Amino acid sequence: MSIKDFSLSVQDSTSSDVVALAAALRLPCGSRRRWFVADDLYLCICGVSGSEKFESDVSIDGTESDQQVALFQDAIVLAEHEPLLSCIDHWLGVALDWRPISVSEQVLPDPAVIHESLTGASVDVTLTALDGPERQVELVLTEQRLASMPAFPTELATMAALTWRQIPVDLFIDRFVLGNDDIERLGPGALIVLPASFHEKWLGSVREVTQKSESIGVRIDAMTGGLSRLSDQKQNDAWQSEFSNSLTTQSPMLNVMLANPLNIDVRQWHFAPAASQRLVASGPLGGQRVRLQLIVDTSVVDNFAGEIVSLGTGYAVRLSMTMDGV
Repeated sequence: MSIKDFSLSVQDSTSSDVVALAAALRLPCGSRRRWFVADDLYLCICGVSGSEKFESDVSIDGTESDQQVALFQDAIVLAEHEPLLSCIDHWLGVALDWRPISVSEQVLPDPAVIHESLTGASVDVTLTALDGPERQVELVLTEQRLASMPAFPTELATMAALTWRQIPVDLFIDRFVLGNDDIERLGPGALIVLPASFHEKWLGSVREVTQKSESIGVRIDAMTGGLSRLSDQKQNDAWQSEFSNSLTTQSPMLNVMLANPLNIDVRQWHFAPAASQRLVASGPLGGQRVRLQLIVDTSVVDNFAGEIVSLGTGYAVRLSMTMDGV
């Protein structure tokens, strides 16, 4: 696309939806970001351009001259990243016409506003050029687009490196009610049996670390640490009922989770393959470090650390220390 063609085809997006969208997508960065839209795809190019004008502060709501300069800058930025944009065209099998989201920094609404059809305020996929000048572009996708994304063509692997967003999640491997005597015994050296691990089908849950989202029930393979969504509706309903009951109980609860969060590919998080419902594998659970939360009246009152050990046909946690105030 030529600069002339670009300047003539740009549409000024000023609707409230686009304003809210641009606010939600404006992420912290060492230099300015340019946002573009084509169909239901949102493209971000960070300030890696060699053009000094990319860093200039031109008001989109300023004079007509300022707006023309802004359009000219956007055209330069797109032209400089043309190799990566061509990769996206080839990947999706369509020639995309990228248009800038024209919103002034000064009039942006609350950044917490997010377009409900998007997967989130973070980029979903990053393409980095492997040949020529240092170039990188990022894409934010709607859930519908994410579900339909084809495999990245192997012939493009030498031109661009593709990285999907990883979503950090906490894996809860068990939760159960404690009595007062049980609480008094909590401390270094204590052995805590994990009741769920003795069942034929060990059920747990995962929850995003950075958001207060709902937990998702998962089936745990103790040998591989593999996690898969609950595909059986009866089993999922039973887990949801049990989980809801545990949240409303007045008795002290103990949450047991892996010490380190797991990273789940954004595609797997939103659309795990229907056949396997596979999410991620954490490795064998035996020997892994865990953290435990003692919850009283919905508040965390104490934290503990420990290690998973084998116990007969199941598992237990051997506490190694307390982590008060963590």
